[in-house]
Amino acid sequence: MSSAIDDLFQETLQTTRTWIREIMAAIPAIDAQQAYHLLCATLRSLRDRLPVEDAVQLAAQLPVLIRGLFYDGWRPTDVPLRIRDRQEFLRLVAARYQVRPLHDLEEGVRAVLAVMSRNIDFGETFSLLRTLPQELRELWPEHIRQAA
Repeated sequence: MSSAIDDLFQETLQTTRTWIREIMAAIPAIDAQQAYHLLCATLRSLRDRLPVEDAVQLAAQLPVLIRGLFYDGWRPTDVPLRIRDRQEFLRLVAARYQVRPLHDLEEGVRAVLAVMSRNIDFGETFSLLRTLPQELRELWPEHIRQAA
């Protein structure tokens, strides 16, 4: 395998580890496995709530490995889901989160969305927020909602 490909794999692995560490820093009571599953459950729930074009635009902003996690199991013909309120969204995340329960799932979802928002283009975050109902936008950090 070429050095450039090795470098790409190492870079995306390191970026994914950084995202997981940032989630763990936001929620000190969780471990890496919980952070990983929370990242997957939140991103996939968001993906399935978005129109296909918006989901693809978001995926283009994600690091390669996280993009693969985002697309895993996706069925574009079955989306977007008509989730309009925060509790319904949180139930979807909970159904997809398959490890030890979190003390506060909403706090976890907020942490994932904050990490994602810090690591992708602000214009993409702004575009995402415009497509979501107000109750779902409230899961993003306030400074991002205000700027959007």
